[in-house]
Amino acid sequence: GKRVKAGERIRFGHDGEACMLGALDATVLEKGEGGEALLAFDLAGPALDDAIRTTGHTPLPPYIASKRGDDARDLADYQTIYAREEGAVAAPTAGLHFTPELFAALEARGISRRFVTLHVGAGTFLPVKADDTSGHRMHAEIGSIDAATAAALNAVRERGGRIVAVGTTSLRLLESAVAEDGRFRAWSGSTDIFITPGHRFR
Repeated sequence: GKRVKAGERIRFGHDGEACMLGALDATVLEKGEGGEALLAFDLAGPALDDAIRTTGHTPLPPYIASKRGDDARDLADYQTIYAREEGAVAAPTAGLHFTPELFAALEARGISRRFVTLHVGAGTFLPVKADDTSGHRMHAEIGSIDAATAAALNAVRERGGRIVAVGTTSLRLLESAVAEDGRFRAWSGSTDIFITPGHRFR
C-alpha cells in the first residue's frame, strides 16, 4: 500500500484478463502513516463479500507466508475451531491449538470457557519499529462482549476464580470491557490498547 495515492483506482485479481466476471475495483480514499489505505469499493453488501471470497487470498502471518504461498487448506487450517463471525483478516494464533478434545479435557477439570467476538486486523502483522514502545502506535481492532459473557466473567471474579485470556488480542478486548471498578460490562467497539510493562490490569 505504500505506493498508492489517494484518488487512485485499484483493480484486484484480474491478472491481465479482459473478462469482468469477479471484478473487484476500488478507489483509494485515504492513506495512513504505515502504508495502510482506506478503500471505497465499487461493490457493496453481499456482492462485495462474494467478490472478496472469489478474488482474495488467506492472509498468512509472515512466519508462514515467507515459507510458502496460501492454499485451499488454509481456509480450514488457519482458523480457530470457535470462529463464528466474518470480519477478521487473521486468526488469533494463540487459539489455533484448541481442538474439541482439548476443550473436553478442560471441561472435565472444571474449567469453563466463554467467547468474545474479536475481528483481528491486518495491523497484527506489523512489527514494532520504534526503539522505545512509547513511540509505537498500536493498531486498533474491533470486537464485542455480550451481557451474558460479562455477567459470567463477573461471577468468576466474585467467587475468587481466575480469568485466563488466550492471547493478547483477547486480553486487549477484555481490558476494554472492564470498567474502572473492575467489573465487566457488555461492550462493543474499537480497542487500541497497547499492553507494555507497567500496564495496570483491571
